[in-house]
Parts: sequence; structure tokens; C-alpha cells
Amino acid sequence: MKNPSTPQRFWLPLLYDSLKLFNWQECPLLNVSETNLLLNKLQELSSARLRPQFSEPNLPAEALSSIRLALATNLGRAILDE
Repeated sequence: MKNPSTPQRFWLPLLYDSLKLFNWQECPLLNVSETNLLLNKLQELSSARLRPQFSEPNLPAEALSSIRLALATNLGRAILDE
């Protein structure tokens, strides 16, 4: 998702499929900068959802908030690990 050519329609499904990795119990799998990058992409996605041409993926309604919570938790654990 660092590559700007990745279409936004893939972001939410990719992040949602990664929830188990974000919630990995033994240690955070993403460092602070990687987690911040994903949180920024999630914020971009939240803004893009307001545009009329945005196509909503077939995911649960709470997908965005679940991803945000998992990334915030991972960020806290990554900060403590550094």
C-alpha cells in the first residue's frame, strides 16, 4: 500500500483480512512507522468513502472501526516495544 498505484478499492479488504495479524498476541508484527502508514491509509479511505464514485466493498459494517482499533492497539504495543 506504499505504492501509490494500489487502487483504493483493495485497501479495506486487505486491511480487514489482516486483522488477525494486527492482533497477534506474542509481539506486534508492525513497527511504529508501518502502523502509522496504515492508519494514514485508513484515514484516506474514510475520506474517500464520502465521494459519490466510491464503491463500497462487501464487508461487515464494523470493518472500518475494527481495523482502526486493531491498528491502534498494534501501535501502542509497538511503541512499548521500541
